[in-house]
Amino acid sequence: MNTKVTPSGNPWWSRRPHFLLAGHLLLLHALAFGGWKFPDIRILWFVAFGLFLLWQPFVAGRQRMSLRQGGALLAAALASTWLLGPWLLLIWSGALAAVIGGRVLWTSGRLERTGYLLAFGYLICLTIFGIVPEISPSVVLDPLPRETIALYMPALLAALLAFPAHPLRRRAGDAFDLFYGMLVFLALAVFVLGALAFTFVASVSYVEALVQTSLAIAAALLVLAWAWNPRGGFSGIGSTLSRYLLSVGLPLEQWLIQLAETSERESHPVRFLAAVMEQLARMPWVVGCHWQAGSESGEFGEISLHVQEYRRDNILLTVFFSMRPRRACAGMSNGSCVLPSNSSSSNFRRTNCSA
Repeated sequence: MNTKVTPSGNPWWSRRPHFLLAGHLLLLHALAFGGWKFPDIRILWFVAFGLFLLWQPFVAGRQRMSLRQGGALLAAALASTWLLGPWLLLIWSGALAAVIGGRVLWTSGRLERTGYLLAFGYLICLTIFGIVPEISPSVVLDPLPRETIALYMPALLAALLAFPAHPLRRRAGDAFDLFYGMLVFLALAVFVLGALAFTFVASVSYVEALVQTSLAIAAALLVLAWAWNPRGGFSGIGSTLSRYLLSVGLPLEQWLIQLAETSERESHPVRFLAAVMEQLARMPWVVGCHWQAGSESGEFGEISLHVQEYRRDNILLTVFFSMRPRRACAGMSNGSCVLPSNSSSSNFRRTNCSA
């Protein structure tokens, strides 16, 4: 029986996730503006990693970890602290921006969404003003004063604490949009690498490269937004991509194509059924099958504990799955388990039908 935990019973950091996020960004700020070079400041990464584990929207904070999981996290924290540098901070900032961007879609309140957007913007500024100039000495912020930015930019984190934030929901599908997060990560990577390319290839200043890259990405996103959902009755590439992602490479889609091709080649119903059942063996979740059509029968594969039967007139199909089938699949049959009477072992032998 599920038990409800009242908000008052949760830890304070669970009820105020913005405090954890602001603390992580503050420590990341100290490391990004040259702090990673000093061992006494580098150790702050260990604390920042712990704050992220408390804030992250994937696994519940009260879930008990095993000894192996705790050892793996400790090893990851120690290794990342030892290897900490501008490139690692850049990758971490991109991943964190993707997590924040994927989290924004699941916030219902306008003020809460504004708080996450403020944290996202702060992370972008931290990347382009703090981390990227640490990669190469030729990347300078002139005429912008980098020291002044490093000194006064953390004041924005105080505004982040003023926005409300509900406790993170860590149920599957509720807290993070993976596809949107990947798009955010790729967009940020294109922005940073494009600015560096403009700086070194066109021999322009880093600030000018940021402006040119921003304008180019803004124009590309404008065209993409128009093509994604155009006016005038066109469906756009949004619906096309949705249909493609729902069907591309799926085993069921490939089996349906093979089913249509087999129906054109085989005119006899029993031979058609035998050919279709043999193609069913290529499905990754099917380990065996037994079919019977009148006096003809055939079988292949192995017997498993997860069985589904389908009856229609004088046709009997018994499919063995590697795992328990979903309700949608189970609803197509009567749910009974039938084992072939001529199978004495766990392996089947394919029999040819004489039609």
